[in-house]
Amino acid sequence: MICMHRRELLTLSRIILIGLSLALAWVFTAAGHVETSPVNLKVLPAENTVVVGNTFTMTVVAEAGSQLVDGVLIFLDFSSDVLRVTNSPVGTPLLPTSYLNNYDNIAGTIDYAAGATSGNQPSGSFTVLTIQFEALTPIENTSLNFSTTEIRKTNVTYAGVSILGGISAGAIKVVEPKKVYFPLLTR
Repeated sequence: MICMHRRELLTLSRIILIGLSLALAWVFTAAGHVETSPVNLKVLPAENTVVVGNTFTMTVVAEAGSQLVDGVLIFLDFSSDVLRVTNSPVGTPLLPTSYLNNYDNIAGTIDYAAGATSGNQPSGSFTVLTIQFEALTPIENTSLNFSTTEIRKTNVTYAGVSILGGISAGAIKVVEPKKVYFPLLTR
């Protein structure tokens, strides 16, 4: 009889522990689901005029407000005959775990993924990625666009949930360097 009583207590203890675990999970995920608000990604400056042969910097900024962010997937496309990435893009220390940081100057792509696996996740407005380019060819307008294809889909996450609101590309105008002519003086 004592053995049966111990089994019943053990079973009851397991049921209580499982129930308590589920209740705590429910409480810690805001009544069973994670409350989120949208986060927007923007390329800044939104419009930039640069000179052929010069290097310049573009940034990707997250506008999260009070929403916490624990992961980003940034996939950017650019015209490789007009622009060239000069250095590996630099991510934010706010998302310290880097999963992917590649660029391809032939394909005109930048692929970046990072997250905050522990500690404080960032919120508010913060720079996610900084990219240095060289302008190669004059053009009236080219863009630094976010990719949204299934294979290379830009995203922002928190607790495994997509919280990407909107995306805004950057426009770049590349101009020829100004030529200075000096008068020819003869004696």
